[in-house]
Amino acid sequence: MNANKKIEVSIVVPFYNAGVSILNLINSIFKVDYPINKFELILVNDGSTDNSIAIIKKHLESAIKNGYQVQLICLEENLGPAAARNKGISSARGNIVAFTDADCIVDSKWLKYITAAFKEQCIAGVFGKIVTDKENLLFPLEVAPVGHKYITANCAYRKKVLLEVGGFDERFKHPFREDTDIALEIIKRGYQIVFEENAIVYHPFRKNNLKQIIKEAFMHQYDVLLYKKHSKMAAQAMESSWFSKPILGPFSSLFFILIAVVTIFFLVSFKKFIILLVLFLFFLFLFFIFYGYKFVVSRTYHLPFEVKLKVFIASIVYLFSLVIARIYGSLKFKTILI
Repeated sequence: MNANKKIEVSIVVPFYNAGVSILNLINSIFKVDYPINKFELILVNDGSTDNSIAIIKKHLESAIKNGYQVQLICLEENLGPAAARNKGISSARGNIVAFTDADCIVDSKWLKYITAAFKEQCIAGVFGKIVTDKENLLFPLEVAPVGHKYITANCAYRKKVLLEVGGFDERFKHPFREDTDIALEIIKRGYQIVFEENAIVYHPFRKNNLKQIIKEAFMHQYDVLLYKKHSKMAAQAMESSWFSKPILGPFSSLFFILIAVVTIFFLVSFKKFIILLVLFLFFLFLFFIFYGYKFVVSRTYHLPFEVKLKVFIASIVYLFSLVIARIYGSLKFKTILI
């Protein structure tokens, strides 16, 4: 790799066991409508255990011969996307650092639009539009990060600002809320982050099984850390869904702790405790049934009954797991999510 002072933008892509998808992303990046001597691609292998490296190495060697600027950084262990991106940022030679994910495909005009949006010095970041190949996702059976702010599948920041805020918070060990966190840190310092709808990244939707639904819901442990750091700013930045803003709401940890306290308060004997516990679990069950029904009615429209039933069951599992995750997060990050 030859150092090139003309580099304007560095594209940082962390990946972990992405052998199936990452070639599609790399190919799309090498087809962007942008001078090849003015951008670089930095791939950060986050301790992959599959054949990702073997798949891409030969591909990258060919790209370098054709004049593309490429860095491949390999971490010895899986540290999470926040830490992997920080490694990429520290090696970036561009004044602008753009981010996308290993399972995405960037539009040919993506880099041109996302960099052009940095019109003024007060603009520290830009996030673009994420498009998936399905109109109505049956969440949580089907997921894709569409319609959200600051998603690292499609965003860019000035490198000096990223360094100023200390990069991504590496306490976010999984790909969840770390992108919102760094955006709010940047906004706190008086900078602007703008939306550029013409900067497009394509993200395939993913079908979830039961295990994946629980795993995805458990990511909400990081809601606690996000709210701990940013309080009201987090509520404004979070998506509009009714379980994502747990300010004293039914999906806050405090709500369930208060119920437990009240139950214990009225405890006078073991027998009555058992009765109260059964009643509590019964009303908790009704609570999830109600919200699961509300969840399905608002999303499934005129779909067949079998599909509605699957979404109904999946939503109850997801919401219950979400609550457990937030209680766990409250213990882990030593704060109560309110």
